[in-house]
Amino acid sequence: MVQETADELGIESESITLLRHLILSHHGEYEFGSPVLPLTIEAEALHYIDDFDAKITMIKKELDQTKEGEFTTRIPALNGRAFYKMKQ
Repeated sequence: MVQETADELGIESESITLLRHLILSHHGEYEFGSPVLPLTIEAEALHYIDDFDAKITMIKKELDQTKEGEFTTRIPALNGRAFYKMKQ
């Protein structure tokens, strides 16, 4: 889609190649579904940002279902850790 849109807009630059690489490599590892590994510093940074966001979202989802002063259920994707919900 990126290449098609760039072609329609008449954009020809290295930026299109880099944007495509960012999209393809954002999962960061083959095991996580990435068809390619990050090969630029920007792609590596995007992978870490995406990973961080996914982990925080998992924690927040569990904390939203947890009473204050208690721990969440264990989260398998985060090494089975449970997180404490502070009292407000």
